[in-house]
Amino acid sequence: MDTSRSSAEVFRFGAFEASVHSGELRRDGMKIHLQGQPFLVLALLLERAGDVVTREELRDRVWPENTFVEFDYALNTAIKKIRAVLGDDADVPRYVETIPRRGYRFIASVTAVRDSLCRHEMPVMELGTAADQAGWRRERQLLIGMIIMAFVLGYLVRRGPG
Repeated sequence: MDTSRSSAEVFRFGAFEASVHSGELRRDGMKIHLQGQPFLVLALLLERAGDVVTREELRDRVWPENTFVEFDYALNTAIKKIRAVLGDDADVPRYVETIPRRGYRFIASVTAVRDSLCRHEMPVMELGTAADQAGWRRERQLLIGMIIMAFVLGYLVRRGPG
C-alpha cells in the first residue's frame, strides 16, 4: 500500500468502505449503521490492518480515562457489533481475528485513500439526487394515471349499463 494508513480518510475492504472523517460505513455504497465506539474500534483496526491491536491500545484510543464503563464488556460488545454489520464470524473470521488474551487483528486486504476527493463524493451525491428526481417523476406519472383511471371508472359507473 502506498499511502499511510494513519493519515487515511477512507478505508476500503471487500464490499465495504469506512470513512473516518464522516464516521460512516458503507456496503456497496449503501450506508450501514454502526455506533460511535464500534466505529472507532473498526477505524483503529483498519488503520493497523495486519497488526495485532492490543486491548490496552483500544482502551487508550477509544475509551478516554474519564470514561467510566466496564471496559471488557464494552469492547466485546463493540467487536460483536462490528462482526454483525460485516457479516463476520469469530470462529471463521474474514475480517476481524481475535488474538486470545491480547487483542484483535484486521485480516482482510485494506486499501487506504488519503484524499476524500478520490472518492468522487459530489458525483455520488448528484447521482442520488438525480435518482430521487427520477423516482418522483415515476411516482407522479403513476399518480396521474390513477387519477385518470378513477375519473374513467366514475364516468362508467354513473353512465350505468346500457
